[in-house]
Amino acid sequence: MPPDQSLLFAALRQLPAAVVVAEAPSGRIVLANEQAEKILRGGAMPAALQRALGGERIGPEDVRIVRGDGADAVIRIAATPIDGGAVAAFIDVTSESKVQDALELRSLELDATVKSIVEMAIPRFADVAFVYLLDENHMLMRHEVAAADPAVEQKVRRMWERFPIAAAPLYGAIERGQTSLTPHVTEEMWSFVEDPEQRRAMMDIGMRSIMTIPLRAGGTFLGAMVLARVRECPYNRDEVRVAEELARRASVAIERARLFDSERRARREAEQASQAKDEFLAILSHELRTPMTTVIGWADLLRLTYDGGDPSIAMAIESLRAGALTQARLIDDLLDVSRIITGKLQVEKKRTNLSDCVVSAAEALRITAENKGLTLRVDGGGPVWMEADPARLRQIVTNLVANAIKFTPSGGEIDVRVQQRDGVADIIVRDTGEGIAPDFLPHVFERFRQASIGDSRLHTGLGLGLSIVHHLVQLHGGSVRAESEGVGKGATFTVTLPTA
Repeated sequence: MPPDQSLLFAALRQLPAAVVVAEAPSGRIVLANEQAEKILRGGAMPAALQRALGGERIGPEDVRIVRGDGADAVIRIAATPIDGGAVAAFIDVTSESKVQDALELRSLELDATVKSIVEMAIPRFADVAFVYLLDENHMLMRHEVAAADPAVEQKVRRMWERFPIAAAPLYGAIERGQTSLTPHVTEEMWSFVEDPEQRRAMMDIGMRSIMTIPLRAGGTFLGAMVLARVRECPYNRDEVRVAEELARRASVAIERARLFDSERRARREAEQASQAKDEFLAILSHELRTPMTTVIGWADLLRLTYDGGDPSIAMAIESLRAGALTQARLIDDLLDVSRIITGKLQVEKKRTNLSDCVVSAAEALRITAENKGLTLRVDGGGPVWMEADPARLRQIVTNLVANAIKFTPSGGEIDVRVQQRDGVADIIVRDTGEGIAPDFLPHVFERFRQASIGDSRLHTGLGLGLSIVHHLVQLHGGSVRAESEGVGKGATFTVTLPTA
């Protein structure tokens, strides 16, 4: 071996990184320094070296390997061709990779995320690790601590319970936006702590070297991470850079966890508000039903007993009764919705002729349709038998036909028919009315939803009828869908129920 090559190989053997040199084209290993042996532990040479022998320049890139003892590891490797062979240099970043994996795995829970950060910092980066986070008032709060020595951790936790946070150095690092490094801690450095007992408690932890790294995501400061050693091994600038990378990844994980926590809190509040609204509607509908029944009863009595001498009075009675019946139907819808919400809406199935239910329910609305100038056609087909609740089947048809009448202008047509096929039966209600806008179609069966133009509601009602239909159909083991080619082109609702 030439003298200059011997000198080069001697230098490579002293490098802190692993170095492997191979000759081309055989791939024979000419040099593998001690660090390479420590990392690979007798395992195969990284594939990047073979790629470099083929003329490719690699990296640096992180690569997962299996060591000779079967352990998984992650190395950061760079390789390049050289005259007569190739050289690869790599370092072991398994611990760093584990930190990242842990942060990603637990990044949706804030407390778990912060706990994983301090635990992963021990013992590679520190003997003691702290995380402090800023609250909504931009005040630093103690969040988590971990220590290699459980006794030291207990000292810190007892101190946290007893004394307020000594935050001056933390705020200083955050305001500067830079890591604060204290390679050698002296007794005078604790003078910023005013309480003598707290000062002694902090000194008793025995921190000899400290660095404080701001936690920042984007342009927002989240808090600070403090890493400390209790042994005589001062931090250097290289270790600061590694710790800053850990802090960067930790900040991303903390911000992600906070966003998730905020979204979860908002969703929980929305669900509680929705539940309160549903409970209110249930109570309201029950309280309104009793007086409305009284109003309808008296209206019926007046209708039967009035001699009709004054037409205006007779018209007033009819108007009173019609208005009370309309309100009663709305209240019944609210009652059904409250039963749906609480899971108390039941169907009582028995042997039922679907065609009879469809025809009777649709024909009951014929006068309403004709008074509006609509043509109503009903075709029940032949008998279609199934296990179903006849009252709820009629309610399904009534709601669909009433919806068609409401949204079809004078001169329009409504077709209601039943057709049977392959173990199922379809109830089809088609109208030539206003149709459904494409953006509203996915929401047509949602509670309290009605289509509108601009800020104007075109029709009265609570928007409950179709949502009740959807639920009743599901209770019968069926499905319902709405179809429309767009506004002004009518709509078709198809209910499919099992007959077997």
